[in-house]
Amino acid sequence: MKNIAYLGLGSNKGDSQFYIKQVITFFKQSKEHSLLAISSIYETKPMGVTSQQNFLNAVIKIETTFSSHQLHSEIKQLENRIGRNGTYRWGPREIDIDLLFFNKEIVEEDSLKIPHHGIKERDFVLIPLLEIDRNLTFPNENIPLFHLVEQLQNHYILNKFSINF
Repeated sequence: MKNIAYLGLGSNKGDSQFYIKQVITFFKQSKEHSLLAISSIYETKPMGVTSQQNFLNAVIKIETTFSSHQLHSEIKQLENRIGRNGTYRWGPREIDIDLLFFNKEIVEEDSLKIPHHGIKERDFVLIPLLEIDRNLTFPNENIPLFHLVEQLQNHYILNKFSINF
């Protein structure tokens, strides 16, 4: 069975653009996954711990035969292979890969939450998601994502740019 997943990519430590490109290259070359769409890259203010460098963020859409748990495990291994070093909540990181949506699945476990927590408050996730798919709705709530953007209290996006892959 083929599944659709949306992954959030973020980096603010080292060569952020290079780390994001590595994730995209991995999914482009993968035999188990198909890369379907890539958003623009967004430069964003840090959230939580503000005394650090700005982030680069993007969202990709993939098709996979993996289950949500298999995909989550694989993206954690990919973070380690790319060079993610120890970090703390909202701290600087070489690469962060978040499983945002997986089909319309809802998972509430200690190690995995789908949809990813915090999506509704993050313009740097909502806007790239909408760039890829304007008709996305929040699972189980049927709330169009563009309505969530209209309700945002905080804005983190500073700049948007495209990179070639």
